[in-house]
Amino acid sequence: MSKFTEKPEVSTAAQEKKVASGVGRLLRDSFGRGPEAAHTKLADNYVLILLKGFLSPMEKVIVDEKGPDALHSIREMMMEEITTDIRHEVEKVTGYTFNDFFFDWNIDKKTGILIGLKPYAYEDAGEYSYSLVKDFPHKDALEEKIAYLSSLAERRPDSCTSVKIDKRTFLVVREGILVAIEKKMIEMGIENSLKVAKRYVEKELLNESDNLSSILGVQIDEIFVDWNFKKDLSTIVIITEDYPD
Repeated sequence: MSKFTEKPEVSTAAQEKKVASGVGRLLRDSFGRGPEAAHTKLADNYVLILLKGFLSPMEKVIVDEKGPDALHSIREMMMEEITTDIRHEVEKVTGYTFNDFFFDWNIDKKTGILIGLKPYAYEDAGEYSYSLVKDFPHKDALEEKIAYLSSLAERRPDSCTSVKIDKRTFLVVREGILVAIEKKMIEMGIENSLKVAKRYVEKELLNESDNLSSILGVQIDEIFVDWNFKKDLSTIVIITEDYPD
């Protein structure tokens, strides 16, 4: 049997609401202001929380004076402190433990994303999954394009796997993307700066012209990228304007 089994439908909506509320509270306590809205997608093997209207007055001052990269660095340090609390909050509500947590922000849009994954959840999508779709139109072309763009930024990943979460949301997981100099920077303890730089370069490539929209046949609304350097693992979340049936 697949490791992926969707939660009973009767409890999912209530749990999604509680997760959104709890995570919003943690962000408010840590950042001084929480998101205006938080939307959660929950299943046994993943949790995805989309944040909207998330930018405090003090953060706006930082962006205006020092640019978005400065705020990315600050949020990176803040999230290192509270990711464990977020994981525990989700576990308390759902009873599930998500081993890998990723996050990213589109500061210009005041949006953000938090995603928790169980190991290899993205590989277990299939007939037992009601939320993750392993096969969808243009899947192979999407994975090949992501792998190619990755080769321009660092190197071609050892593996690249994509799943469809819902009508507008796609998750791409890459494994084995770090090059030698990046691994050395991580050993030297400057992974924060490395992540800020990689985020800038990769998002520029992913958002450039019609790199992804031409493949999916729909305009891209938002792209989020994050890494787990210790595991040499990266997630990309693609949100489209509206994916055709």
